Amino acid sequence: MTAIRGPAPGFRRHPDHHIQIHKSASSWRVSDGKKTLAESDHALIVTETGYGEVIYFPAEDVRGEHLMPTESDTSCPFKGRARYFRLADDVAGADVAWTYPDTYNEVVDVRGLIAFYADRISIEESQPIDNHGESN
Repeated sequence: MTAIRGPAPGFRRHPDHHIQIHKSASSWRVSDGKKTLAESDHALIVTETGYGEVIYFPAEDVRGEHLMPTESDTSCPFKGRARYFRLADDVAGADVAWTYPDTYNEVVDVRGLIAFYADRISIEESQPIDNHGESN
């Protein structure tokens, strides 16, 4: 079940920690080198203190048949509880993606979206989309 968990405790303890979320003006494609895992014109870019940019994809733009949930489970004091995925055809494989099914109020825009590890999977930016929905 997805839920909004209230204010993030991390921001109370670390008021200088920042998370910025904005819609990407580009198209994005994720692959494992053999198959496309996600393609989106509606991705969000998340910038967080201490981390590089992370691209979050709407679940409907991710090819879920290529991902399998894992037992991995972590909790972030700024975003919430994360669940992880591996490639479906790599039974012993490492986690390649994650989602926050439950988020804190401050990051509700990423709830249910899926992000991929850029050091484990190829994430490519395509041409920016102009104001009329066309590629430049």
